[in-house]
Parts: sequence; C-alpha cells; structure tokens
Amino acid sequence: MTRLKNILALGALLLLQQTSFAGIEFQHLNFNQALEKARAENKLVFIDVFAVWCGPCKYLTAEVFTDEALGDYINTHFIAIKIDGEKADGPDLMLQYDISAYPTMLFVSPDQEVRKRLVGAESADIILGAAKIAVDPSLSPTAASEKRFNEGERDREFLKEYVNILLAEDLETEAVVSAFLEEYPELQMEDETEFILFCLGIKELEATVMKDFLENIAHYNELHPDLAGIKVRMIFSDMLDDAINEGSTEHIDKVLPVIYPAYSVVMGEEAYSFEELKTLAYEALEEEEEKE
Repeated sequence: MTRLKNILALGALLLLQQTSFAGIEFQHLNFNQALEKARAENKLVFIDVFAVWCGPCKYLTAEVFTDEALGDYINTHFIAIKIDGEKADGPDLMLQYDISAYPTMLFVSPDQEVRKRLVGAESADIILGAAKIAVDPSLSPTAASEKRFNEGERDREFLKEYVNILLAEDLETEAVVSAFLEEYPELQMEDETEFILFCLGIKELEATVMKDFLENIAHYNELHPDLAGIKVRMIFSDMLDDAINEGSTEHIDKVLPVIYPAYSVVMGEEAYSFEELKTLAYEALEEEEEKE
C-alpha cells in the first residue's frame, strides 16, 4: 500500500512538472543575448515588452502564454524573452522599435528586423497566427494580396481590401492608392475606405473631389468626423511644405483663405482665428528658414 502511494505521489509530481512547463518558456536573456542565441539556433526572437503595473500584461502571462499549442510553436521556432520597458535595456528597445503601449509583442529576426508586431492582450490563437506569419511571411494576407496586385488584378473591392491590409500592417500604400485612383477616379466619398483613399491620394486643391470636400465640409465632417479632420490637417501641412520649398509666404496667403472655412468646421470651438492661424503658419516658415 505504501509503495502504491509513493507511485501515485510520483505520478502527481511528474504531472505537476509537466503542467508548470506548459506554454511559452521565457529565457532569462537580454535582447542581445537572445539575438545571439537565435542566430546560433536558426530561430527568431519573441519579445514580450511589459511593465510591472500593466494589468493586460499580467493577463497575458497568466492566461495566454500558458497555452500549450502556442507554447509548443514559440518554443520550437523562437527564443522567447520578456523585457520590462521601464528597466535595464527596456527604454532603449522601446525607442528602437517605436513602442508606446504595453503590452507589445515583437517577432524579430536575428538581424533585428520586426517580422510582426502585436499591441494589446491578444488571444493565444491570434499570437500563434502572428508567429506563423513571422516564420513564413508567405502565409500573410499581405503576401497573397501583393501577388494578386502584381499579377494585375484591379477589382475595386480587392484594391480597397488591399489598402486596408497595408494600413493595418503600417506598410506603404502609395502604389495601390495610385492604381485605385487611376482605375476609379470617381470616388464614392460616402464609403469610408474610398474616403481614406481620397485622404491619401488627392492633394491638388483644383481637383474636383477636393473642391467638393472643402465646399461640403460640414457634410463630410458629420459623415467621417475623425478622417475629415485628419484630411484638413494634411492639407494645412502640405501648404506649409510648399511654402517652405518656395521660401515665401505667398503660398500661405493664397491657400489659407481656401482651406480656413474647412479648418474652422472640423476644429469647432478649438479653432484659431484666421489671423492667428496665419501667424502660426508664418512662424513655422520662419523657423524652417532659420534652420537652413
């Protein structure tokens, strides 16, 4: 009977040990050490950037990183480390990879290229999917869409979908935006994605769609409040860039009266007066000239 109890106790201990190692096995390495080990083992680096006070970070550690399937994949293909963004080399890593929120998960190659990035307390399935794309980029929706685009597909809905994928991945959109505007110059401005395409691709104040936007700003500000405000700021920024390139206030004097009514609508009570905004634009031009 005693021997049976010992066997059962040993079995329970082994089960406990197996359970404790389920999930991602984070190694006690700094970033450079992890990169070196990844190179030696032909792996990538998985980084959980956290802060000790961050609730979602604690949730990931307790409820998500313990997932068996996720752990098996990460442990096979990655060197996994945790980095406190506020201690040791954490602040340098935050700066290097432009990290501004906790938790942030990075999937990094040994040459320090970010293959994938996740922000927030995502599920095990989403993290696993990101890890697989980091290992094999051909699995990415971006790769599939890029192939279709390069093969000449120009369907309206496909191009809109592709732009949204690129924006979500923070990738360059210029080629796709240009292709869309060439194929479909008559934009459906009520559609959010096509309004985004307008924001990204149309800069000329003389363009028919731009005139429509500025003349009917109240309508578009109600329809796309955040995006309309962003577009007006983009127009203002383009005006300043052109004035700086010309080295003259003449462009400001010409363009600001055209865009100010739209500016006043999107800014509401926070709007500067026309003269105040003009003064700010002049000052920005002067500061750039002084730098040169």
